[in-house]
Amino acid sequence: MLELSFEKEVVKTLTTGSNQWVERKDLYGATPEQLWANFRDKLNNNNYAKLQGHPLTDTEFNQVKRAIEVRTPYQAAKLLAAENGIGKVEVERDDAKLGTVTLELFWKADVAGGKSSYEVVRQAVRPKLAGSQDVEPDRRFDITLLINGLPLIQLELKKATVELNQAFNQIEKYAQEGKYTGIYSLLQMFVIMTPDSTAYFANAEPDHFNKAFLFNWRTRDNNSVENGLAFTRQVLNIPMAHKMVSEYTVIDQERQSLILLRPYQIYAIEAVMRRIHDHQDGFVWHTTGSGKTLTSYKTAKLAAQDPGVDKVIFLVDRRDLDEQTTSNFSAYAANDDIAINEAQNTGDLMRKLQQNDGKVLVTSIQKLHRAVKKTQAQLLTGKQSRFSKTLKQRVIFFVDEAHRSQFGKMQKKFAQRLSIVTGTVTPVLPSLTKTKNSSRVI
Repeated sequence: MLELSFEKEVVKTLTTGSNQWVERKDLYGATPEQLWANFRDKLNNNNYAKLQGHPLTDTEFNQVKRAIEVRTPYQAAKLLAAENGIGKVEVERDDAKLGTVTLELFWKADVAGGKSSYEVVRQAVRPKLAGSQDVEPDRRFDITLLINGLPLIQLELKKATVELNQAFNQIEKYAQEGKYTGIYSLLQMFVIMTPDSTAYFANAEPDHFNKAFLFNWRTRDNNSVENGLAFTRQVLNIPMAHKMVSEYTVIDQERQSLILLRPYQIYAIEAVMRRIHDHQDGFVWHTTGSGKTLTSYKTAKLAAQDPGVDKVIFLVDRRDLDEQTTSNFSAYAANDDIAINEAQNTGDLMRKLQQNDGKVLVTSIQKLHRAVKKTQAQLLTGKQSRFSKTLKQRVIFFVDEAHRSQFGKMQKKFAQRLSIVTGTVTPVLPSLTKTKNSSRVI
């Protein structure tokens, strides 16, 4: 199949059936100026009430443009996540009577309906930058996916006889040429595909593209999805494409980078959330080095945000892992809409369990065991413990390295005492584990 024919098939797949993508044929070959104008219309419409019926002036929109033209994908991801998962930008109105207004750009949770719009643009043109030494006068991007007018996903296509690596190298070259700046500054995800081969990866700084973080898609049954159109149907549909650049991304403060989750991590998260909603426990089995910490963090975050959950406790099975896990979680949560808390000792744990702050609490199974033991002793002497009230709430326990802690003596004692305090052994206990088996949920 020729590249042009393949491009048309991909767009057809995106825009037919239950998909909400709309091809903007009027923006075929769009320049950055045309994309800015389209985004400006979306921004004015989505913030009509905030703007009090007064669309942005050129001067005001230039403030928006400067805010969006961030230097790195890490900064872009921070802007899109912003406060409570809503990307925002502050604009000072020309008319002093209108004051300063905070405009909303992107809603992480607004999927498949609501305010978000989904548009497909073919062959967008990126002109040669002033002072650039590019041989070509401009570049063309095969398919650009706009969410609320913002280019967030880029597709680079090749015909069947061309190796997929060439598409990766082309994107890397464009990044080094500064093509992903301006209106393209907020790009989150790249997809490279031929009719028979497909991969995706997160945007990165020009010198930090790494093929080790180029992922192939797989089904829930762990079957590889190589076909480009099959990938388009499974991953680039709405709401999945929106989730890929919102819920299934992680902003790593320590490495100043954007991370996209692998398929098995996404399936694990979805399976755990289903178990939580069904009030069931379960196990997630990850192979060594497969990103267990990322899966743990993202699942704990989503669980903590669930209105049916009062508290999330992440248990590690050794005292020395308290600080390490909290450090890792905090690096991911620094720019996310959640906070991570650590219990320094048993007394501190019992105090923090009383706090209704929505935080994910990281502690060791030993500290929790001592807290439950102390509560049991109080109950046996007729004293009422505030801790026992906490354990009767809707608490989710994530047990790290469950293949060691879940069946050890400590866990058995903990379960026995917990049943005395709460009257139940399993207040919902998904366990994130690391074993030699394939990644799956039971």
